[in-house]
Amino acid sequence: MSVREKVLDMLLESNDFVSGEYLSEQCGVTRTSVWKAIKKLKEDGFEIDSVNNKGYKILEYPDGLVESLLFHDLKEKGFEDVKLFDSIDSTNLEAKRQADSFKGNGIYIAKEQTLGKGRRGRKWESPKGTGHYMSILLRPDIEPSGASMLTLIAGLAVCKSLIDLYQIEARIKWPNDIVVHGKKLCGILTEMNSEVDYVNYVIVGIGINVYQQIFPDEIKGMATSISLEIEDKSRDVYKHPLVLKIIDYMNTYLFDFYKSKDLNFMKKEYESLCVNISGDIRIESKNEGYIGTGMGITETGLLIVEKENGEQVEVNSGEVSVRGIYGYI
Repeated sequence: MSVREKVLDMLLESNDFVSGEYLSEQCGVTRTSVWKAIKKLKEDGFEIDSVNNKGYKILEYPDGLVESLLFHDLKEKGFEDVKLFDSIDSTNLEAKRQADSFKGNGIYIAKEQTLGKGRRGRKWESPKGTGHYMSILLRPDIEPSGASMLTLIAGLAVCKSLIDLYQIEARIKWPNDIVVHGKKLCGILTEMNSEVDYVNYVIVGIGINVYQQIFPDEIKGMATSISLEIEDKSRDVYKHPLVLKIIDYMNTYLFDFYKSKDLNFMKKEYESLCVNISGDIRIESKNEGYIGTGMGITETGLLIVEKENGEQVEVNSGEVSVRGIYGYI
């Protein structure tokens, strides 16, 4: 932990002034080093009052994402490595690079991705300052076959977070998208590194459109953002609370998942927010395409579809198009 992070921890834990002498003693550094740490925190956007013979006190927090504050809040939620990047190729790629350097969980967030991708290698547009791009590195004690369920857990966590924070009509498009009024707002990409019967790690990548007002021609009819969907258009959308809310939901759901190893604990809640349920959908796979009705999900996260002839099948892969979503008529 850096001096800046140590100083921030002590300032955040105090409701009053903290003396420079105390900060110096606790950090094991000089008063000059403490002053430099305070200066860096101010550059991060913290408003810090400084009074002779009293010390330092935080008056206001920064509006945007700040690595030191993210680390302070997320380490208490079980994440040892937290990094924020101004620009990076991909947060999922960064999570892979870091995965072998330590044994714990990590979170990697970027303000811009230059090589962001979605399912099946599709490009995920990640313009600077407009979205929220985050990868969560996990070490789940599960069989490799269970890793796909983490996508559904993340989907429910994101959907509930958007509803709680912004009161927008977010819904889940199984298995890995969040949509609002039929338009995509968030995509989730889960990747796994495993042995035959053991998971080394899983990376859950989450890309959320936050501030976008205009989209490229090829997706402008299929995409939306938080700022476009919130009722109060003058409201600022802060990403820090969104990060914490998603992680809180993730931790809650993961606690139950690690005990049960299935999704029965969240099945009803997930189905209530899933647009694939009780509606006409088209299933596209390598071998066939057919129209059916979504009936629910299994305890392992497969989509239950009833074909027009009454036969029920369980879908575990392929392209799932929902009537009225993404242009399917």
